[in-house]
Amino acid sequence: MPKTQLKSRRFIMNNTIKAREEVLKIKFDTFWSKVFPNEVDIYNRLNVNDFLELKNAISDINNIITLKTTKCFVERIYNFLGIKCEEIANVINNLSANANGFDVYDESNKILAEVKCNIPSANKNSFGGNQKEAIINDLDHLINGKGQIKDTKNFFKFMVLLGDNSVKNAMGGTLDMRPKSAEKQQLLKDIKSKVVKGKDFPSNKESLSREKVYLYFISIDELSTLFMHY
Repeated sequence: MPKTQLKSRRFIMNNTIKAREEVLKIKFDTFWSKVFPNEVDIYNRLNVNDFLELKNAISDINNIITLKTTKCFVERIYNFLGIKCEEIANVINNLSANANGFDVYDESNKILAEVKCNIPSANKNSFGGNQKEAIINDLDHLINGKGQIKDTKNFFKFMVLLGDNSVKNAMGGTLDMRPKSAEKQQLLKDIKSKVVKGKDFPSNKESLSREKVYLYFISIDELSTLFMHY
């Protein structure tokens, strides 16, 4: 390849990378300026090690949101069921941000819950493929058990989700998707027959069924308020 052509390609590539980095820089600084309004040009003040540390810290954000959402759910559903305040406190104190198994497992009160704080990416109304698969797997586990908890038929079962409209739409799309394999089609059909959507959540505890899985939505506004109390 002639040197002039090689230089031209390198020039185009360098300019493309610079343009992409500038877009990322603007998005980065725009977000962090909301968090730290008195700081300017944070991007250019960070080195590689700073970014790596920030990446590790940000990786825990989902755990933080999940833990806070789980606390909110426990308080609400246990009050709904008329469970004593002391038991609510015990369940909350036993929660772990990196819990294995179910996010809420209460043997004495027979309550199981999976908490999913997924939001559709890029302002869409649908989850990505991996998100859909994880949700279906969790619904399956609530119905059929997992790990050491093989039998869930005597438990009240919940999937807790953020109550954003995009999440509700994405959840509906997940349940209505058409898997390619006959096995997954049957699995999804069985799951859908047991799922109760948020709008159909019972108004009293006597109407709760242990045969169903309830989609339980917590609004982001409510969660934001509750964040300040923990």
